[in-house]
Amino acid sequence: MQTQTKLKKDQGLKKEYEVIVSAAKFAARKKVELENYAKTAKIQGFRPGKVPVSYIEKRHGNSVNAQVIDNLIKESAEDLFKKENLRPCLEPNIKPEKYEEGKDFKYTMEFEIFPEVPEYDYSKLKITKPVSDVAKKDIEEGLERISGANMAHEPVTGRTKAQKGDTAKFDFLGKKGGVPFEGGKAEGFMLELGSGQFIPGFEEQMIGLEIGKEKTFPIKFPKEYHSKDLAGADVEFTIKIHELHEKKKPKLDDEFAKNFGMESYAKLEEAVEKQIRSDFDAVSFTKAKKALFDEIDSKVKFNVPEGMIKLDHDSIIRQMKAESPDSKDADLEKEANKLAERRVRLGIILSDLGKKNSINVTNDEIRQSLWQKAQMYPGQEQRVIEYYQKNPNAIEQIRDLSTIHHAKLFSR
Repeated sequence: MQTQTKLKKDQGLKKEYEVIVSAAKFAARKKVELENYAKTAKIQGFRPGKVPVSYIEKRHGNSVNAQVIDNLIKESAEDLFKKENLRPCLEPNIKPEKYEEGKDFKYTMEFEIFPEVPEYDYSKLKITKPVSDVAKKDIEEGLERISGANMAHEPVTGRTKAQKGDTAKFDFLGKKGGVPFEGGKAEGFMLELGSGQFIPGFEEQMIGLEIGKEKTFPIKFPKEYHSKDLAGADVEFTIKIHELHEKKKPKLDDEFAKNFGMESYAKLEEAVEKQIRSDFDAVSFTKAKKALFDEIDSKVKFNVPEGMIKLDHDSIIRQMKAESPDSKDADLEKEANKLAERRVRLGIILSDLGKKNSINVTNDEIRQSLWQKAQMYPGQEQRVIEYYQKNPNAIEQIRDLSTIHHAKLFSR
């Protein structure tokens, strides 16, 4: 006997195996590891490659045993998966027994496998993809948004008093109890009136003030202000406006278009129309995909791995709590479980369809999807990436669940 496997638990998708590696096989692998170690070890008192194996075993036997155990677990697990035609959906839970020199090495391995997807005639599903035409009004609104985002600031003419929306260049000095406080002074500060950048009530005091005139007014800092010395404090500010600027929309012409690398305004209109059409198509695709997923979810039923549901559930819960912090945990848990099971089942179905239809996703596309997946676990991004990189079955799941994979599949 070299390696023996025994099925200890077979509960649907859950499997547990006991794996026994013979003492003879362990000893042979250890001998090779020790010899390789001796060839490369640099130990004072010995020439390179001349360190006795017995010396290495005495000094580093435990670390060599650990390396042999790690290698044997990986190899025997892969052999078992191939022999039994098993596809673990997540990293197996390995429980090695304490190794005793000269005896068989044993470990147990628990894991869940991907389920078999029931046969279904997907050609029966009839989904209509919504089509939206780009109207002239849509293009005009798009151009207006571009114009609004690229307004120039020009000196105010025809008036000297500040208005809401103006950008004022001014000096200010704040005092608490008649004494200037830290951070309460600036000269030539630029502020858009009405932006809410300063404490409540400050910008309102500036409206109506003339250029060159000085004004002093009392004001109270908010109780929740970040500085403890100023939180809730009554203070006094003196301000003086030097310049006023207002936003002016640029003229929509060929010169404006050149700012965006377009040779003419007509070309800019075409680019805007193309972008709007792309946005409409994306929304249309998302709606059609959801409708298709709803149909598949209602027609194709099978059990899915609990471990995959748990993994997706945790991600969904985090997102739900961030979006709805006041919602009851019980309600969120129920909805998250339902959504996680649906997503996992649909992912397995799409993976199966992708393989049957020879859908290929490039490595660059996988990396993009992997990073998006990792960002769902704030603070653990690197761990998530390393997990998928070390597990071929898991990285295949990323390949099958990517938006790119969906688009390629749906185009068939």
